[in-house]
Amino acid sequence: MNYNISKIDMQIEFMCISNSNNEDIYFWSKNNLSINKYILDLIAIKSIIKTENIFYQINRTQLKICGIKKNDLIFIIAGSTDLQFQLLEALIEEFIENFFVNYNDIYKSFSAGFNDPLNILNKTLLNIINNIKDYVKFSRVSCKACKKDLEIFIKKSLIEKSQKFPVSLVYIHEGHGLLLFIDKNFVVRGAEIVDISG
Repeated sequence: MNYNISKIDMQIEFMCISNSNNEDIYFWSKNNLSINKYILDLIAIKSIIKTENIFYQINRTQLKICGIKKNDLIFIIAGSTDLQFQLLEALIEEFIENFFVNYNDIYKSFSAGFNDPLNILNKTLLNIINNIKDYVKFSRVSCKACKKDLEIFIKKSLIEKSQKFPVSLVYIHEGHGLLLFIDKNFVVRGAEIVDISG
């Protein structure tokens, strides 16, 4: 699949932040759709997020949803099923970093329905989405299972924060998975087909 990375802004569906009381304190959606449209998706991802600093991912009928818990807040992003989870993770990581810079400890006083008076979060999110190339690199790999050449997006932080190389990444597509071995230059040095089950 060849991605048109400049069109990612059209594929992000929503972004949500929930507090430790499970209240949604921030919500943005494409076309300003109501949070009610996505309530079942939010419940689904929140129900599996238990541990801090670990990304959780689910596939829904028309969405890929990614979430992570940081400092007792849950950050959730969703996009079209065409997006790779590495892109969603890169977006959410950068959003989280900006969130804590802008709001430091005052976020603890936010409650449901918090309205960002200066729309800082909305502007931040749109800026991050428009600059996704700053947070990911891509590498090409041949898949022996489907006999296709693929563009695999790799979030920069995965490689930059790694203590050892090659870095392993499981990429699931079209019903099967590839275990990728990525060097410090974001080059895939090996790929193995792996069994996936649930």
